[in-house]
Amino acid sequence: MYISNKALSMASVICLACALASKLWQSTKDSSQTFFSYAWGLLCLHILLSLILMDPAYYKHFYIFNRLNVLGQISLLSGTLAFFAWLQIKSRSSTEKSVQQTVRVRSGLTSWTLMIIVGTAVHLIAMGAFQFSERVYPGSWFANNHWPVGLPPISLIAFCVFVLSVLVWLLAGLIKLISAKILQLQGEKSSP
Repeated sequence: MYISNKALSMASVICLACALASKLWQSTKDSSQTFFSYAWGLLCLHILLSLILMDPAYYKHFYIFNRLNVLGQISLLSGTLAFFAWLQIKSRSSTEKSVQQTVRVRSGLTSWTLMIIVGTAVHLIAMGAFQFSERVYPGSWFANNHWPVGLPPISLIAFCVFVLSVLVWLLAGLIKLISAKILQLQGEKSSP
């Protein structure tokens, strides 16, 4: 169940990246909404399994004396904030025509979208990057000599996919904004 939970988390991040990519390539609205829906469903399953598995036996780097340490609290808080923001977007998109109207590129980031981005990034970082004890924790991103079969941890892969897709999405939004401003300025110069 522990590995399945990691796979659900990774699949959710990949679906979110695909949803952002389908928005950038301006494919049909249905494909973007479909990817957002898959990401949402996988995220909900990940949260349910995480609640079942939240135990020092599985997440020993989150506990000290059978209580959540600061790292565990940061991970849970950031994940909860990202989930809450996603709930806000989902509830607003059900009253609006589509998720694309709420999560928008052209007019910039909404505060809920920003909360999802920051919350998810902090959650993923807390899951893998800062797993320290007296020495680097064997499951840490920095302990590449302890990676299972020489492969990077799934939390590192998910983080890289997430950050790359968000950066491309933000860059595309910035390019659209700059090109719209340039066209506006050119229109002002050409009119008498």
